[in-house]
Amino acid sequence: MKKTDKKWLFYGIGMVALYLCAVIYINSKSSHLNESDNSDHQIEVETENSDNSSNNRVGNIPDHNNETEAQSSDSHPVQKEQDDTATDDQTFVQEIDLAGADMQDQKKVGDFIYFRTMIEEDDTYNKSTYTYPVLFRYQEGDAVAERVNYAACYSYDVVGDTVYYLDSTIAFQDHGILYALSPDGSKEILDDELFDFQIGDERYIYYVYRHDTYGVGIEGHALQRMNLDGSEKMIAAYEVSCCEASGTATTEGHFQFKVEDGWVDYGDFKMELGAPADGTEKIVFKEIGDNDYIYYVTNRLMKARKDGSEPMELDGVDDYWYEVHKVEGDWIYYNKGGMPYKIRTDGTGKVPD
Repeated sequence: MKKTDKKWLFYGIGMVALYLCAVIYINSKSSHLNESDNSDHQIEVETENSDNSSNNRVGNIPDHNNETEAQSSDSHPVQKEQDDTATDDQTFVQEIDLAGADMQDQKKVGDFIYFRTMIEEDDTYNKSTYTYPVLFRYQEGDAVAERVNYAACYSYDVVGDTVYYLDSTIAFQDHGILYALSPDGSKEILDDELFDFQIGDERYIYYVYRHDTYGVGIEGHALQRMNLDGSEKMIAAYEVSCCEASGTATTEGHFQFKVEDGWVDYGDFKMELGAPADGTEKIVFKEIGDNDYIYYVTNRLMKARKDGSEPMELDGVDDYWYEVHKVEGDWIYYNKGGMPYKIRTDGTGKVPD
């Protein structure tokens, strides 16, 4: 074979090899694009299914005609695994058999009867079991009741045809979201991070926050007030730190309260409500012995007789941290704004301590 013929032979073989490589590459690229199209199509289908599922609701209450939701075989509702956080908008199976259910705090509202009942749930992540109250509702003739809130419901009340309830964390009664539920099933969030609430005179909602802060005088520790529609929020009464003339200091908690006839009763004392409060509202302590005066702080340092008369401001407003430590002789020892001070019981001679 001539050199020229060999040259053309090798050239031909090279062209064939190049052609085969090109064919293999093109087929591989086409296969990859088809897989990508199929993946995108699957995402679109899943999104449509998700949208259809969310549309099968009345307000935030899931539609129980949706047959894709699993049903419970016993009296406990079947739920998605929870993270102990108030999330009322999440989807969950929410039916409970009325037969044998322990129905507490029943209230009839329009066509529905509301009640709370205790349910038990295993937390596999934390390896513990929680028992907590949940709000349900049903109509006359129903065999099952539908679950209203997602997590725990430690408080609920009714004014007219509106149901007000807290959707709270499960393990502890704190960090709740306050909802107003209308007869058509629609819900409105009025506030969050609440510990508890109470409705007074069917006009106002009184409530306290569960903020992880420390110190009397802080607005988050005060008793709050709002209208039933969530408007005109204000402070109705400040938290109190007090000290008897004998020197015994106490901090009066603000979580347990009862509003009645223009006063808030905290157990050991009661305080006049303000609209809004300024910290000088009349306060009456129930048990302070034979002492004539009580020294206390709200958002300011105060002095008054044990029946609440003759109130006197000893030191001015602070909205960060106020606390009485002790009374010795003619001196009051206290913290203001995180700094220690002392002042005479007549309000003179204030100096850093």
